[in-house]
Amino acid sequence: MSHLKLTPSLWSSWNYYKEDEDAQYQNLLDTLNLVIKPPTEAMQRGIDFENEVRGVQLAEQSQLESLAITCADVIQEMLYQQRVFKELIIDGQPYIVSGIIDWLGRDQIIDLKWTGKYEWGKYLTGNIGHLAYTYCTGIPDFKYLVCDGSAVYHEDYSASSEMSNAAALIEKFSAMLADIHRIPEFREAYLTKWICTPLEYESKVFQLETK
Repeated sequence: MSHLKLTPSLWSSWNYYKEDEDAQYQNLLDTLNLVIKPPTEAMQRGIDFENEVRGVQLAEQSQLESLAITCADVIQEMLYQQRVFKELIIDGQPYIVSGIIDWLGRDQIIDLKWTGKYEWGKYLTGNIGHLAYTYCTGIPDFKYLVCDGSAVYHEDYSASSEMSNAAALIEKFSAMLADIHRIPEFREAYLTKWICTPLEYESKVFQLETK
């Protein structure tokens, strides 16, 4: 049986759409249609900084060495870019929650973020990666490691239970799904492009191993 996928990145695109439906309509439709776009300037800065941190982790020279070393010290001995999957039932319909974790350890998950302007709580309130990835892995401790070019900030989340995480995800994804199914173009793209077959996720059962 095939499942439809739900990912933090899809939810983020929908969240931007809810802030300005006219301006973000095409962006959400492109996301649903899996359109590949070149990264924006802000996205590229985030990618570049993640590569800087990865370089320090691998003992390479870094242009942003002091900030990158601060982040790399946190993620030493963690696995980089790990894909995870887990089934989630919403209104009787099975979905697959999936995504790629930046850094994964035995007892903590790290998501690295770059932003031009930081306010405390920015990611705990405006992102669902902490809910999705603690749910998928069963690891309760999650940290957003955020850099704005001048300092490194920590936003920490601890899941109280798998049940509470599932309930929070169901609430957030249900609101997104209601909007997607309300608009024919969104609905068609989602139902045709976001199918996940059992072979895709059953062959990638989450197994944590550390270096």
